[in-house]
Order: sequence, then C-alpha cells, then structure tokens
Amino acid sequence: MNLLPFKNFSFSSKLNASEITDRLLAITEAEKFIRIPLFNDAETKMYEGQITDQNFSIRRLIKYRNSFLPRIKGEIKAVGNGTRIDVRMRLHVVIIIFVIFWCTMVGIGCFVFILLSIRDGRINPFILVPFMMLIVGYGVTVVAFNYECNKAKLDLEQIFQASAIE
Repeated sequence: MNLLPFKNFSFSSKLNASEITDRLLAITEAEKFIRIPLFNDAETKMYEGQITDQNFSIRRLIKYRNSFLPRIKGEIKAVGNGTRIDVRMRLHVVIIIFVIFWCTMVGIGCFVFILLSIRDGRINPFILVPFMMLIVGYGVTVVAFNYECNKAKLDLEQIFQASAIE
C-alpha cells in the first residue's frame, strides 16, 4: 500500500495502440460538470474523461461518494508487437489542497497542545485529540485513495487485456 495518495504503474498489452484507444472510447463518456449518481441511467459508462490518440485523462464513475477518487492519466506507446500504457493516478487538485490545509491546521493544534502542556508542567490527556485527528485524516485519505486505485487498476488491466509492469 502506498503511503502517499499517488500511484504510477505501467501495463504491457498485445493489442495495438489504436485498439487500446478504441477500447477506452467504448467505456468512456464525456465529462459532465454536475453528475448526480443516484439519477444516472443504465446507459452510463464505466469512466468519464477525455481520450486522444496517445493520451487519456479519465476517472471512474461510481454510484457512491468518494472525494478521494483518483484522476487517471495515461500515455499509450506502441512498443514492438504490442503497446505499453503508462498510468499516473492522483487526487484532484482541490482535494490535495484541502488535505494539506486540514493537516496543517491540525498540526498547528498539535504544536499548541504540546506548548500548553510544557507551560503547565503536566501532560493533558486532550493533547492526544489533534494527534488522533491527524492519524485518522491521513488514514482515511490513503485507504480510500488506494481502494479506488486498486479497483481502477483491475478494470484497466481487463480493458487493455494487459499485464501490469511493476
């Protein structure tokens, strides 16, 4: 499991680059500004995003809410008799900014509680609260991100009829 919400990996497929692009186009629809998962029709595809000849930028369409859903960017390269697909998964920029801000504020809280404990000459049990908040916030971010990454990786492996290159 990654300790940071970023993942890079590659696939090797026997399909050619145009077949990979066609398969991506078949499972991807255009991005919508507002999407309400409960009211999606049965015709919804697996992913939404943009696909060009050698690049794609997609994200999974899910029927639940997960702010830590990865943004998937990839590059398709013809190699010998097959194709290599390099994939990068990242959090949305707004989520990264929020997590950094939140962790910074909680970190300041940790520092303040430590200073207050030093000043008072005793350890207050409430000093653990901001530390626990920091640990839980980090844990939720990494676990939710990695959960979605693993699902997307398995999907892409099947779609590309590929094997992962670590």
